[in-house]
Amino acid sequence: MPSSFQDLADSIDQATRDGQLPGVVLAALDKSGTDVFSHASGPLSVTDPGQASISLDSVFALASCTKLVTTVAALQCVDQGLVELDLPLDKHLPELAALQLIAPDETAKNGYVLHEAKKGITLRELLTHTSGVAYDMLSPQLQAWQTEHRGQPSLAFVGKFFGAMDVPLIFERGQSWMYGASLDWVGILIGRLSGMSLSAFCAKNIFDPLGMTATIFHLESSDSIRSRLVPMCTRTPEGNLIAGGFQLADPAVDDLGGLGLYSSARDYLRLLQDLVQEKPLLLSSSMVEEMFTPQLPDGSSSLADMKRFGPLLWGFYMSDSEPLVNHGLGAIITTGNNATSGTPAGVLRWSGYTGPLWAASRELGIAWLLATQITPFGDSKVGAVAETFSRAVFNHAGGGSSQP
Repeated sequence: MPSSFQDLADSIDQATRDGQLPGVVLAALDKSGTDVFSHASGPLSVTDPGQASISLDSVFALASCTKLVTTVAALQCVDQGLVELDLPLDKHLPELAALQLIAPDETAKNGYVLHEAKKGITLRELLTHTSGVAYDMLSPQLQAWQTEHRGQPSLAFVGKFFGAMDVPLIFERGQSWMYGASLDWVGILIGRLSGMSLSAFCAKNIFDPLGMTATIFHLESSDSIRSRLVPMCTRTPEGNLIAGGFQLADPAVDDLGGLGLYSSARDYLRLLQDLVQEKPLLLSSSMVEEMFTPQLPDGSSSLADMKRFGPLLWGFYMSDSEPLVNHGLGAIITTGNNATSGTPAGVLRWSGYTGPLWAASRELGIAWLLATQITPFGDSKVGAVAETFSRAVFNHAGGGSSQP
């Protein structure tokens, strides 16, 4: 292990001992599957620091890191000729095609009005968050609509889709960018195209081929996997770590393609490694290249809106004031060298509300994962570790110093 990686491991060990960080796993693999760096530090639970330790086989709620798996599954459907990226999905998802467009209106009783929306949302638009689909907690109008129609302002995390996450569109398809349940719609699409549940499709086409034995949508289906689950913790306003906090619905009603998976670091790295190796197992090489291709046109309102919203998503682990980013299929993609964070061009990356983060570079043939369980989202201490780790990994892969 290079000395700088060892220094990073030592500093993380000190932070977990001091209670500044919860249990955390950091690991990186190159395109051949060779272990570049792996380190697990700290206890499974912040309430029992002297008990079991976290490991590469510990299980984490992935939250939005689920989106990468669902993206790969959808692109497998494209490779199999079941669907195309740029054809309307109306016949497969008539419920999506029937959604109305919601807009603010101060003169209206509940602060919004509804209009008919254009038809023809495509898979590419769902995979790039340009479909008009949004999470209810990100839109005052959607919260008002949910309250009026379903009695609660936000139902994004109750564990089911229809009757909870199927809300009006907030803009016409292709006209803007907003984070939302697009990948949950994609999960439903995969089920209808394949005639299988999303869980069964992913098991057959992703988990089993890669040997991902600890990755599931439903914890209730495996006592063994549940026994390795890392409990959630919360950082208080004073900076202390306490047990509890945000929890995914357990058991979940549906296989939610945007947020529902549980997995181990060892499992998830197998997926990342397949995306950066020269001959991917899961997808055609051309489809993987499309994933790593910027999708939003320069100068478009979609790209501008993504960059305005984006710091809420990646600001805590990319400290660049104006990061050079676009959106690939299923995740953001860097489009230039981001000097402050040490993130080169061509890096696909994303994070999850519950704490995990990942990044992958086909050009450098390397991928890394940081796995932990902490809320609120965007923890600055975890973000600082992720940025330091990322810089070390990409410097190492580029032939330079791995000094964090």
